Amino acid sequence: MNLLHLRTEIRDPATLEALRLLGDRKAEINQFVGTEAAELTRSHLARIALEKHGTANRLGATPTGHFKDAAESVNLATDDAAAELRISHRGGLTRAVRPVEIKPTGGRQCLTLPVHGLAYGRRVAEVQREIGQRLFRPYRRGAGRVRSRALAMREPEGGLVFLYALRESVYQDQDRGLLPSDEEYSVAAKTGIRHFLAKELEGVS
Repeated sequence: MNLLHLRTEIRDPATLEALRLLGDRKAEINQFVGTEAAELTRSHLARIALEKHGTANRLGATPTGHFKDAAESVNLATDDAAAELRISHRGGLTRAVRPVEIKPTGGRQCLTLPVHGLAYGRRVAEVQREIGQRLFRPYRRGAGRVRSRALAMREPEGGLVFLYALRESVYQDQDRGLLPSDEEYSVAAKTGIRHFLAKELEGVS
């Protein structure tokens, strides 16, 4: 799992001046701000979890539930400086903040990209256990002894079913829409501040 950190800070001059008059209450204020930001993030990721099934649908596979897991993992930590959201995810959310180049890890030479529903969201070893055979790289048709850049299984009738494409790396553009926009976080922060001020006014009345 990867951990994404998001810090929400109050920068609006008028808001900062109003809060200054309340004294040394920054941590408490940030708790209100962070609570709104966390709920916004959970709702956003939960919505994406219902919408982003393009690859799964194309391959006729069951969605992995990565975004649903990310939504349920959102945690909040606050201090005097800011509210910080911590989101556990399986790598996909990094694209919300920057482009990503994915490369093999653990000594592997290639990434395995699913091209069949049986392989979607599953590791090679998991698929091999289910089908009871090792996947292999077939020879490319008409290319002599050159292997395909893919992993396949053999059907009982002798035919081949390609399950994974093999790539040395994959580049993914930034997708800012995977998280709420800066404007949405700003609105959430102001809502949190309003809730804090309402609580304070209740104490005065």
